[in-house]
Amino acid sequence: MNNRIYLNNLLAQFTGYPSVVEFRHSSWFTERVYDGLDKRGAGIVLCDMPRISALPPLVPVVTGGRAYIRFHGRNAADWYAQSADGSPKTNGSRRYDYTYSEKELAAEVPFIETLAAKAEITHVFFNNHPDGAAAVNAEQMQKLTSS
Repeated sequence: MNNRIYLNNLLAQFTGYPSVVEFRHSSWFTERVYDGLDKRGAGIVLCDMPRISALPPLVPVVTGGRAYIRFHGRNAADWYAQSADGSPKTNGSRRYDYTYSEKELAAEVPFIETLAAKAEITHVFFNNHPDGAAAVNAEQMQKLTSS
């Protein structure tokens, strides 16, 4: 089944519920997709992560009235880590093993403010969970965006 048809059918099942969609390939980041999500009231998840290969760009797009940004970390070295035999090196958590500096977070505040100005509601999440970095960075970001 075509991925766009599948997505359309899936979103139809959640009509009336707040929905967001996270794409992990840059090919989904087109005006056509933004328009389709907007018509269905679904938000698009924007991810801060390493800028490598076909990973999606971080663009100031809001769909469905909902801004949603997820900070995964910028651990490019371990993002696609594999063992010598080609099998995954870890369970995937090492890719999120990253602690943002306060300078890095402060640099993202204008981007968040741009999104918030276009949205009815704004969500900022941290998924850099190893060693509790997400909680620390979320608290730092809250202070930066509250001042």
